[in-house]
Amino acid sequence: MQYEAFASVAIPRKLKISLTQDEVDKVLRPCLQKSCELVKKYAKEHHGYKDRTGNLTRAISYMTIKDVKNKYNLIGKIYIDDKIAKVDNKYGGYGYGKFVTNGTGIHGGNGYYSIYPRFKKALKFNGRIVHHVNKHPGSKRYAFLDNAIRRTRSDIRKIFEEGLSEAFNKTIKLG
Repeated sequence: MQYEAFASVAIPRKLKISLTQDEVDKVLRPCLQKSCELVKKYAKEHHGYKDRTGNLTRAISYMTIKDVKNKYNLIGKIYIDDKIAKVDNKYGGYGYGKFVTNGTGIHGGNGYYSIYPRFKKALKFNGRIVHHVNKHPGSKRYAFLDNAIRRTRSDIRKIFEEGLSEAFNKTIKLG
């Protein structure tokens, strides 16, 4: 599962477009790619979590695609790539980006949970050796993708305004 963040830009209805869908896509796709790149850069610089290996920061990615359900929609997805942000293969090799962005336990899951050792006989926490941990509260959610979109929203709007103004040779204000 990949965690995704969403934002939208509304194009005013008063704008009369006399272009084909392919011509509109040629105008909007570069704007969407610039916007996604801007959000990705902001998220990498202001994530707020402790990244020991750098894998989670490198795993912040984006893609632009056409919507399958509505052929007139272009979608820009900013997400955590679980193929890059994953635990070492000797510990299972699973992606952990979803746990950072969604949280675990009472902070984002089904409540408290138990931790058992998988590869050793006991666990060590703060110098204390235990055989299992009952009622682990989990980890809190880092909403850095949502924050990146929220903080760059005005810049995204400017990117689309400039792109549309350039395409139609007149000043356009987006709502």
